[in-house]
Amino acid sequence: MTWFILNFISGSIPWSFILGKLISNKDIRHFGDKNPGVANLWKATGWKIGTIGLIFDISKAAIPVYLTINYLKLTNIEFILISIAPILGHAFSPFLKFNGGKSLAASGGVWISISGGILVPIIIISLIIFHSLQKNHAWTIILTMLCILIFYLLTNFDYNIISIWTINIILLIYKHRNELIKPIIFRKRTNIFKGI
Repeated sequence: MTWFILNFISGSIPWSFILGKLISNKDIRHFGDKNPGVANLWKATGWKIGTIGLIFDISKAAIPVYLTINYLKLTNIEFILISIAPILGHAFSPFLKFNGGKSLAASGGVWISISGGILVPIIIISLIIFHSLQKNHAWTIILTMLCILIFYLLTNFDYNIISIWTINIILLIYKHRNELIKPIIFRKRTNIFKGI
């Protein structure tokens, strides 16, 4: 339980919000979708500070999960709880009156640690493909999560991993519920062969 709390606290530190306040004296919740996450830090302060925020938000989940799952003897339920703790912390941060971010970077950090980094290219490629095909950011996330599930179903089926994935996607659906009501809107493609 101690490690769950520590991982939760680590995940709940709103680095993007803090960086926005410290560096540009801006409340990033006044930008974009009013979320205290990296996307709005990027919009408020630019790509340099946005990139630092992204690294911090991924690391606050990746580092504690990596350390706890690799250096502690955990039961199955402890493995699940410790892995999901930083995602919960990010989503329901006590530092932001339990109104945290959408848990995207924290989710990425957890999956990077669980997979030992193997999922990094899969996550990046999936995000690029789905974002280039359609405009709804929330659907890009859900489809990328499905790619993670497919990877584990095909390579290393494990009930603990499936449990973590299930809790994670439920949280993501909850945090993106307003965007997921909207349908997938495909991007228009210019026909390079037109007129030939």
